[in-house]
Amino acid sequence: MADIIKYSGDRRWLIAEQEGRYYFFDTAGEKARPVETPSGRLVETSYIALADRILLDLEIFGAENMTAESIIPWHFTMIDNFIKMEHEQVEQMLNECFMEKHDWTFDVDAKQLEHGCQNALICR
Repeated sequence: MADIIKYSGDRRWLIAEQEGRYYFFDTAGEKARPVETPSGRLVETSYIALADRILLDLEIFGAENMTAESIIPWHFTMIDNFIKMEHEQVEQMLNECFMEKHDWTFDVDAKQLEHGCQNALICR
């Protein structure tokens, strides 16, 4: 049986721990339902700090909102795609695709700074 670790501030979402893994539940409605990825996999992590961040984002954005400001879309993608791969495969893909390309998320031009905007995603 899983132990409830923490509720979100609005008490809709909760983290439950079982055998060193953290799972998420939506308590809206009559019965708590596990949070699932778009592919139907259980949302889980073995890191409490990540679990806390996911819980916060569930409260702010919900499980269906795939906004760039949330960690949820990345974590759901990781569960649905990368978790099936061997560590070496993921490492190779990241090295070949992501690590060699310039990360545009840190691009902030002078015009954006003049307007007081430091978040390139919001200012575009």
